Amino acid sequence: MTKRNEPCPCGSGKKYKKCCYLTQSNSAKAFNQELKEVLQQQAFNSLDNVQGFVDNYINEHSNQSIAAFHGLTPDDMHQLLYQPFESPSVISFNSSNLPEISQVPIIFLALELAKAMEEGGLKPTAKGNLPQKLVRQIYQAYTQSIYKPKYELPINKEEDFYDLNVARHLMMLSGLMRKYGGEFVITKQMKRYLNDTQAGNKQAGSEQYLSELYFALFKTFCLEFNWAYSSYDESYGFVQQSFGFSLYLLGRFGDSFKHTDVYGDYFIDAFPDLLLEVEALYSSPEDNIKGCFSFWVFEKFTRYFGLAELQYTANERGYFCETEVKATPLLKSFVQFKKRTNVIKGNCSKH
Repeated sequence: MTKRNEPCPCGSGKKYKKCCYLTQSNSAKAFNQELKEVLQQQAFNSLDNVQGFVDNYINEHSNQSIAAFHGLTPDDMHQLLYQPFESPSVISFNSSNLPEISQVPIIFLALELAKAMEEGGLKPTAKGNLPQKLVRQIYQAYTQSIYKPKYELPINKEEDFYDLNVARHLMMLSGLMRKYGGEFVITKQMKRYLNDTQAGNKQAGSEQYLSELYFALFKTFCLEFNWAYSSYDESYGFVQQSFGFSLYLLGRFGDSFKHTDVYGDYFIDAFPDLLLEVEALYSSPEDNIKGCFSFWVFEKFTRYFGLAELQYTANERGYFCETEVKATPLLKSFVQFKKRTNVIKGNCSKH
C-alpha cells in the first residue's frame, strides 16, 4: 500500500498525497461515484453546461454539513485544517482580557523564565539547555501551585521537565527569548510583557498583557512547534494540523467529563483514511491513532494551554490508564466557532 508521502505510483513525480490519493481515498471515491450517478441522470447540450452543473454540484456539496464533522461543512473543515487563523467565519480567537490566565501552565512558565532573565542573561549548560538549579526551582513552584504530574520523576536536566522545555522553545520561536553573547536573554518584546504585567498587577489590569502573550505562544505552538517529533509515525503529524477541529469537538462536547476515547472515535469518524496510513505495531491502527490523539491533543496541548481539565483513573497496580477530559471556561472565552448547521449528509456511527 502506497503511503501519503511516497512517490505516486502513476509516475507523475508528485507525492501520493498530492496526486492520486486525492481521487483514490474512500471519501473521494464515494463522492466521485455519487457525482457520476447524478450526471447519468441529466441531459446536457454542451460541455459548458456539463461543467456548470458539476461546479454547482461541488459547491452545494461543500456547503452541506455532514454527520462526521458534527455540524461543519467540508468547506469549514478545509479552512480549519489549512487556514485556522485566517478564517473568522469558522473559527476566531480572542486575545483580550482572558480570565485567570496567570495560572495557565504555559503562561506561568514563560513568566518564570522571563523573571529569571530580568536582571541579566542565563548561561546555558554545555548542551545548550537551561541551568539545572533554575529548572529545579521552577519545577518545584510549578508542581506546588500549577500542575502536579501523574508520576514524579527526578529532574536532573531541562529535558526532564517537558513543560518547561517546550516553554523555552516556544519563547525562542516566538521571538521572546534568544541566545546573545553566549547567554539566554529575553527580548524587548518579552520585557514589555513582563513590565506591563507587573505594572498591571498593581492596577488589576494585567489580563490584557497576559492575553497577548498567551495568543502569541498559542499560535507558535500550533503552527511552528513540531508536536509529533517523538512519535514513531510521520502520519501522526495530521493530529497537529487538525487542532482546530479538536478544539471544536472539545467545545461542543466538553461540558462534562468524557473519556478521551470518545474524542478519538470522533476524530477517526471524521478522517477514516488515517487508518490506512498507520501501521499496526503493538496495537490496532485505530488504537494507535486514539492513543496519539489523546496524548498530544489533551496531555500536551489543551491541558498545557489551560483549555481542558483532565482527570485520571489508576488501575490496581497504581498506573494511570484511563483519562477523562472536559473543557474549561477559558476555552469558551478564547475560541469562538461558527454556529452549527443542521446535519444533512451521512450518519454518525458512534456516540
